[in-house]
Amino acid sequence: MKHRFQVYISIFLVLTACAALLCSCNGQDLTSEGTISGSDTVSGQPSVDAPEITLCFCSRKAVGANIICPHKSDGTYYVFLPSYANPERIRFCEKCRGDLVIDNEEVTESTTCALYDFSAIHTIKMDGKKSGLRFMQSANVATLFVDTGSGKMTAVDSDKDHEEDAKYTLLGADGSIETEVIGVIEGRGNYTWELAKKPYLITLPERAGFLGMNPAKKWVLLANATDAAALNNKIVSDMANAVGFEYAPKCEYVDLYLNGKYNGLYLISEKAEIDSERLDLDKASGDFLAKVDLTDRWNTLNNPFTSSLGRTVELTEPERPTDREREQMMLAVNRMESAVLAGNFDIIDIDSWAKRYLIDEISGNIDSDLCSSYFYSKGGVFYAGPAWDYDMAFGNSPVRNSVPQAFIARYGTGYGGAVYYPALYNNERFYSRMVEIYESEFLPFLNELTETGIDERAEMLASATKMNAQRWSDLFYELHTTVVNKTTASSVKRYINERVEFLSSAWLDGVEYCTVQFDLGAYMNISVKKGEVLSTDAVDLRHTEWFIDGSGKRFDPSKPVTEERIFLRSWKPW
Repeated sequence: MKHRFQVYISIFLVLTACAALLCSCNGQDLTSEGTISGSDTVSGQPSVDAPEITLCFCSRKAVGANIICPHKSDGTYYVFLPSYANPERIRFCEKCRGDLVIDNEEVTESTTCALYDFSAIHTIKMDGKKSGLRFMQSANVATLFVDTGSGKMTAVDSDKDHEEDAKYTLLGADGSIETEVIGVIEGRGNYTWELAKKPYLITLPERAGFLGMNPAKKWVLLANATDAAALNNKIVSDMANAVGFEYAPKCEYVDLYLNGKYNGLYLISEKAEIDSERLDLDKASGDFLAKVDLTDRWNTLNNPFTSSLGRTVELTEPERPTDREREQMMLAVNRMESAVLAGNFDIIDIDSWAKRYLIDEISGNIDSDLCSSYFYSKGGVFYAGPAWDYDMAFGNSPVRNSVPQAFIARYGTGYGGAVYYPALYNNERFYSRMVEIYESEFLPFLNELTETGIDERAEMLASATKMNAQRWSDLFYELHTTVVNKTTASSVKRYINERVEFLSSAWLDGVEYCTVQFDLGAYMNISVKKGEVLSTDAVDLRHTEWFIDGSGKRFDPSKPVTEERIFLRSWKPW
């Protein structure tokens, strides 16, 4: 540990010298005319107080919080600028001068970006080769510079467990330095880790806060790689906090620059963990944090075991329990499962389970009661939460949550289905309390969200998401033609409105629904009013034979649906 802190100090001194180029950052606000709102065009008189930025076309290894390396795609260079950037204070690195020609004019020491129209595509000539050049700028979003000791992210991006020493410099949207710390960076995540836009874990030697969030040593950088609108995780975080979860991880947007190169729009988030500033549990008294996860992730989990209901449960914290502590936690989880099935809620906090179920159901979370599904024991009572991992929610899956008129969390969409939620939902005491919370606490938040909240979020993020979409255009194109839908602010808003209409009709108006689950590699759930015919364009009902699982009977789509839940399998290939 002592050696590690010596390394931190050495890295800090080296990187501080590199970052010394960052000047005139005195924390004063930029004028409103000096920022860009929802467009790529600079207008008005820029502020002289904005920090200087150096553009470097000639090197991909530049280290220093103010060096922005352009990104090349489709033969065009894209300069992705942070919110606070002032064109008059953006210059070119010394090596670029004399070799770089923009719009037939040689770049010199006095050249600034104030010469260029940010709404136009310019021509650039470098090393005798011509390319296009476009400037894009974020707005209203803080900027996080991560400068590693090696000046590269290759090792981190190649090995999720590899740690790299790094300096973190967080600037507000106005350019004022908010946080400047040293620590390490490493990879994190499961499915999202396999994508080109990586999520990361920040670990600091001492506590530090980011963007008004409480100080802590561990922070998560959520990539939102499957969510082009970048709304899902933030909406759920805001929702969980609005309805009074005991602990719901907060998160805020940042434009992330890794060693001077723009890596996209991220959420810097509190970690779901036991900590005095987060989930405040007493591990010494037997409190612990756990989660349900997928069996095929067994080798990546911390202290996994198979519960009495056959569930893969990870005993997340304490991280290194004694054999006796581990045994006691396992027995406690099994007692909790027996209590849920028996409708004995003496050791369960009903409100927390109702709120987490509502978050999962309203969002159409495909991982509901299946994976990344946290719960914790506090004083012998089990609570649901924290709510975590919602990038594949709000209709973002082409199969598993694409139909808003369906019970999704109640039954689950993965093989094995939900286990805790069906047992809870079918208990009269839980159901009545859940409906009460939905009407009194969730509906006001959802109404505000769809009336103004989503539009305001989308407008605030317009420039940032546009820049992010360009940086990761290849990834988004690949994902949106294969495994996820192309989400937009309007599609999220429409999905929530349709979910609320459907769920309110069931829970507040007393409409009875029957749910049909189509086996499409994962389950697509569609709910229909009891006694009505299932009619949908989402699944081929005319040319494919569907059979009721376990009975061998052919499903007749022309007959009214009267059973609460029907599993359907096709014996013909798609």
